[in-house]
Amino acid sequence: MSETYKRIEEAFKSSRLKRDHFSIQTFNMLRAQIKNARIEKMADLNEEDVLKVVKKECKQLNESMEAFKLSGSEEGYEESLKRYKLIEPFLPEEVSEDMIVSIVDEVLSSIQDKSNFGPIMGQVMARLKGQNVDGKKVREILQRRI
Repeated sequence: MSETYKRIEEAFKSSRLKRDHFSIQTFNMLRAQIKNARIEKMADLNEEDVLKVVKKECKQLNESMEAFKLSGSEEGYEESLKRYKLIEPFLPEEVSEDMIVSIVDEVLSSIQDKSNFGPIMGQVMARLKGQNVDGKKVREILQRRI
């Protein structure tokens, strides 16, 4: 069992002891997504798989916050933000912009034809695999460097 999953289970148990229904519901939702990923994979999840699920949930909550903000639903925004703040600590530290720039530069220095953006982006993302990195930020940096 992965370390992140153990930490999620501990947070869930702590929420139950405190009788914090909002946290219980949030961690139950996250645990269900992890269980679904395990069923889909038909094997136990490793640390990278669990982090992928946590990252996906955080991304969905960010999208929800943006949608609620645009629609003017302050209550929905606050709820999504509160859930995000509960789940976000389980993500590893985000990769710094300097690190992304150095990886982009390494990849670009090894490529002659810089006109085909997709494969270059694929190589950069492959080097960043398993780390907490925002794909939009990587794309922006890569576009500036080409």
